[in-house]
Amino acid sequence: MGGGPKRVCKAAGSVLKSIYLNGELPESLKAKAASAAIAHEVPKLLPERQLELKPEEPERSLEEIYQQRLKRQNEIEKLPLVAQTDPETGVMRLAHRLPKPNGGNGATTRTIEKPRGAATYRWLNG
Repeated sequence: MGGGPKRVCKAAGSVLKSIYLNGELPESLKAKAASAAIAHEVPKLLPERQLELKPEEPERSLEEIYQQRLKRQNEIEKLPLVAQTDPETGVMRLAHRLPKPNGGNGATTRTIEKPRGAATYRWLNG
């Protein structure tokens, strides 16, 4: 009459199940059997494996990104200013004209403005 631990465990689970399903037994006994049977009927929740997060080396250094943006800002500030009327407010402003990205032919332009004293630019048209 051998059997491994799994067979004994299955047998214990089935005995407990028969006890808590038996309508003739006292409720207290059925409740104890049901609470003990849960371990045999529902698999244990195990934590998922932990991810091993490793920092990636940045493609460009922060210094390189800063220098590239500073160069671009200087290029923008060297562009000629063009007087333009804001269609929403009717206020005339001076703004830089930038060539369209992706190698536009120069016939169409995007306009940004930098209000006097402001630290950032704002697009006037798309």
